[in-house]
Amino acid sequence: IEESVRMASLNPARLLGLDKDRGSLTPGKRADIAVLDDNFQVICTIKKGKVIYSKDYGD
Repeated sequence: IEESVRMASLNPARLLGLDKDRGSLTPGKRADIAVLDDNFQVICTIKKGKVIYSKDYGD
């Protein structure tokens, strides 16, 4: 999974010359994040540091 994430984030940022401020979860870099569960369903989405979507899981 780690390699898949890198292929979808850091590698494209490098190819586009954007890796100085995007492409990895590093302090100071921009990051929009989708958090998925084991079935690849979206749990929440974070954009510009704010949760813009959150699935209510209950218990």
